[in-house]
Amino acid sequence: MGKIKVGVQLHPQRVSYATYAEAVKATEALGVDTIWNWDHFFPLYGEGEGEHFEGWTLLTAIYLHGSLLHIFFNVMWIRNLGPAAAEAFGPARMFVLFNVAGATGFFVSNAMSGAPTIGASGSIFGLLAALIVYGRKRGSSLMTRQLWQWAIILGIFGFLMPGINNWAHGGGFAGGWVAASLMGFIDERRESTALLIASLAFIAATLVGVGLSFVNVTRILLPG
Repeated sequence: MGKIKVGVQLHPQRVSYATYAEAVKATEALGVDTIWNWDHFFPLYGEGEGEHFEGWTLLTAIYLHGSLLHIFFNVMWIRNLGPAAAEAFGPARMFVLFNVAGATGFFVSNAMSGAPTIGASGSIFGLLAALIVYGRKRGSSLMTRQLWQWAIILGIFGFLMPGINNWAHGGGFAGGWVAASLMGFIDERRESTALLIASLAFIAATLVGVGLSFVNVTRILLPG
């Protein structure tokens, strides 16, 4: 029988970073293999508002992956869908779609399951949905049918393989569909200055989130 690995998920609701750091140290002292955090924007239970831990990871978690294989498969899908989405919607709209879909997927996952999750698969499902919207409005039944087949196959794999977050996939798909329906296509209207600013704001927010995560994790690991 192989070695059993133990992971613990901490719920950082209404706690300071100092309190959270103490909880992490106490958990590490038990000898667990991994410690999980979550990325809710706000406490999910209890009364009233309070301090919370790293709600910004709704964006930064899109770019964090669990293994080289995870990176490979997601990059492969982005490489297939990204250029088509950029051609249909414009590069700025595509980037906004990518981030909105990913954040929506994590938000739905957090609300429905609370399971820790990382990766760009919610964003990928959002790009699939956006291209389906494009194909339907342009009357391209062949394109739409092929995209639906990909979405269904990926969805089935999500139920057959362990460790797949189907809430994030479904939320990302819904977020991409709604965002694509609202933003329109590049041949209908050019990308506005506001849209370009929005895409730059997503980049800035993600970089700030990465910086804040680094500072806070360093504070926990190297107190004082």
